[in-house]
Amino acid sequence: ALEWLQAEKSIQMPDHLCAPQEGTGVEQPGAVTEERQWVAMAGGAYAMGERPDEGRTVNIDAFEILKTEVTVGQYRYCMQAGRCDEPKRGPSCTVGDQGVERPINCVSWQQARDFCHFAGGELPSESQWEYAARSEGTRPYPWGDAPPSCDRVVMNEMGQDACGEADVQAVCSRPMGNTAQGLCDMLGNLWEWTLDDYQESYALIPE
Repeated sequence: ALEWLQAEKSIQMPDHLCAPQEGTGVEQPGAVTEERQWVAMAGGAYAMGERPDEGRTVNIDAFEILKTEVTVGQYRYCMQAGRCDEPKRGPSCTVGDQGVERPINCVSWQQARDFCHFAGGELPSESQWEYAARSEGTRPYPWGDAPPSCDRVVMNEMGQDACGEADVQAVCSRPMGNTAQGLCDMLGNLWEWTLDDYQESYALIPE
């Protein structure tokens, strides 16, 4: 349960995850793409894990989550407000992009969490992230049962990075891979941070 995070980590989880809460006085990240919006997850029980014999049933409370990976433009807005530190720079890092719609990368766990705090929320737990990525726990993949392919996911295929394109792509560039609720890039494009620590067993993962 989320109470685990509060008891073990002294973390109080809000209903909104990486999304602005009413009455906080925190500004919503800058409007940098038409795809920017917050998506509600209904909550409920689901079987966490790739296979039934290795996972467990967890119960998730209702929450909201950002539709897209955090964009360069959104993260820059947080930097300009003095609430986020500049991430690392390098050949594959996106912070120096001229455009604003690719996802920000090369950020630490703390930097990702700082952005969520700026937006009035918190990073999702692993179980919340999986619940959202599997269309509220109803599908093996965000889109359904079909295996990943380049029309659904920005991924490596046949030795080609990003399916033959250069590096990470703009958020929501593969709408066929969206969840039933409309979340983009829950598989592929970039790795994504969650709040809780890595655990050796599903039995130890907090809900």
